[in-house]
Amino acid sequence: REQFGKLYKFTQTHVNVDLRKNLQKLADYLEIKKEILTFMIQVFLEAGFVRIDNGSMSGNSNIQAQSLENTKVYQAYVKEMKAQKLLIYGKSSELQSWILKYLNEK
Repeated sequence: REQFGKLYKFTQTHVNVDLRKNLQKLADYLEIKKEILTFMIQVFLEAGFVRIDNGSMSGNSNIQAQSLENTKVYQAYVKEMKAQKLLIYGKSSELQSWILKYLNEK
């Protein structure tokens, strides 16, 4: 939440940030890992908090309050983290159940 706040404040005070050239600099400035920052920007883009034109990001001042957790990007990230946790720390029986459940959904 704190990291999303940092990014939001930045996007509201900076325009035309060239993400292709400056993504790592932005990550360093905000003290956020580059991979996490990319995810956060994708969430903001889906929520309409930012616009990206030709690789340049600008904050959108006309936004409607909404929960970032409801975006598809955020939901996909949560599913991925749960899967990773299960694959790394799960018991074999839990993993087997998860795989069978996944196969039955398809």
